[in-house]
Amino acid sequence: MMIDSGAEVVLHIGGQKCGSSALQGYLFFGRHGLAKHGIRYLDDELGDDLAKAKSHSNLLPRLRQTGAESWVRDRLSLLDWADPSKRYVLSSEGFCEIRNVESYATALAPLGDFGRVHIVLYVRSQVELIYSGWQQWGSHLSFSDWVESALKRDFANWDRILSAWRRALPDARFSVRIFSRDHFPDGDLVADFRQLLGWPSVQLLVKKAANPTFDDLTVLAVQRLAAKNKVEPGPIMISMKKAGVVLPRSGENLVLDAVLQAKISDHYAVSNACFLKNAGIGYAEAERLIVPKIPRCSPYSEEDVARHQQVVVENLEKVAGQEGCRALGLCL
Repeated sequence: MMIDSGAEVVLHIGGQKCGSSALQGYLFFGRHGLAKHGIRYLDDELGDDLAKAKSHSNLLPRLRQTGAESWVRDRLSLLDWADPSKRYVLSSEGFCEIRNVESYATALAPLGDFGRVHIVLYVRSQVELIYSGWQQWGSHLSFSDWVESALKRDFANWDRILSAWRRALPDARFSVRIFSRDHFPDGDLVADFRQLLGWPSVQLLVKKAANPTFDDLTVLAVQRLAAKNKVEPGPIMISMKKAGVVLPRSGENLVLDAVLQAKISDHYAVSNACFLKNAGIGYAEAERLIVPKIPRCSPYSEEDVARHQQVVVENLEKVAGQEGCRALGLCL
């Protein structure tokens, strides 16, 4: 059923590692200010726990259960949909998880029977995304093994994700944006999201930093330190993120191995071409989804890497202390 009047619901479906933490911080910690403009964050009853608010950890499992579609319909029926000035928003990068995307799309299909649905999807080059994901989730694997795992799962197949939501909500308006650091400085897409929807800037109750992706020189330095100390590099990077270590930016977020880059690019070549066509994205925008042009050898000298090792350790010691560094098996 096509809804052309009444309230609007904005459904931000991700994707993962595309600046979603910053956006959900704006929606959750700015929810009281947004409410003054007629914008309601649908899961504002979660409390001041960003970990739950940004992933909807209490909602996602429910959407995978039998009868989820009826449950969603019953819940939506309690809201006021008659007022065209009202806007509801629901956000989770989990909505584009490959293994569950069909379940989530089916469960949330009743949205189209209540209001005007606007679906917003941010996507990113799989090369950059897999590299960033490895730093956050792949600490138990080498990067090459992480790439193999990601490709086996068909991680971030944007065409499959978009197609699932189009089937579930065929009358929805879709806005597809390509995330890249030159387009969204410092990984913050909040300004782009607000401009897209015409939403206000509001004061946040709490300011939370987004989960960063370290640049190549930092990764090289950590890898050398790990090899020297005979430990895995992944746990060191995870600990740096958890400790809030902030390093001076020294380069781009790139994958160093050109062979792995090509492997990732080849895997997604057909699906990305279909995605760009189905999303109606022009060539200029499409370039952001193409694998970055990476030099086939590291642009950094051994001296650069050695100096940055010292920077890594000094900054980690400031936050975690020497005991924290030793617990990681890390020393110069």
